[in-house]
Amino acid sequence: MIVGSGAAHEIVNAVLKAGKDKMSSRALIDGFSALLMFPAAFFLPLPQGAWGWLAASTGVQGCSRARCRS
Repeated sequence: MIVGSGAAHEIVNAVLKAGKDKMSSRALIDGFSALLMFPAAFFLPLPQGAWGWLAASTGVQGCSRARCRS
């Protein structure tokens, strides 16, 4: 899993560096990732202990983005 994660990370970096429009490249990568993982959402159980961490991470990200815009 670690090797697969590293390979995916390097592919994403290569695509981003090769493209001229970084935002559209990132949108395409995120969109295709979502399409590939969408079917798995129906077969995998929901995480039990991750909801608190997800909420905390969302809050920190929101505060960080709010600070960057002002």
